[in-house]
Amino acid sequence: MRRITLIRGVIGATVVAALVAACDGSSLTSTGVVQRDPVPPQVSVTPVVPQPDSDFVAFNVNATDNLGLLAVVTTASGPGITQTFDTLFKSTVTSTTIPYRVQIPSGVPAGDTVSVVATATDGAGNTTMSDTLRILTQIAIP
Repeated sequence: MRRITLIRGVIGATVVAALVAACDGSSLTSTGVVQRDPVPPQVSVTPVVPQPDSDFVAFNVNATDNLGLLAVVTTASGPGITQTFDTLFKSTVTSTTIPYRVQIPSGVPAGDTVSVVATATDGAGNTTMSDTLRILTQIAIP
């Protein structure tokens, strides 16, 4: 009887370890050892080509992670623009492409630069920041 109780205890501990691993970005190895996720997410920002019109700049944020993304924070800044977009994931997402369109304020001359940077965070707290994308505002075509 005690032997069965001991086996239940080990199984129960394994289940608890697996649940803890799922919550903090760790993984459970085949031997039952909880291992922290050492792999950071990947993130990049790419322009939409061609740009949709002269009143907006458009870009995509691409993010991936081996176990799951927790958040992607994107900031666009330039003349008259300071916008931050927070995307939080409530379920396991290992790859995403998020499209954005940012309006250019009237009075901003063509050829000014809008800078965009994104930061991805995974469930283990690993973060990666993208290279800065610089998009020129466009000339309106009459």
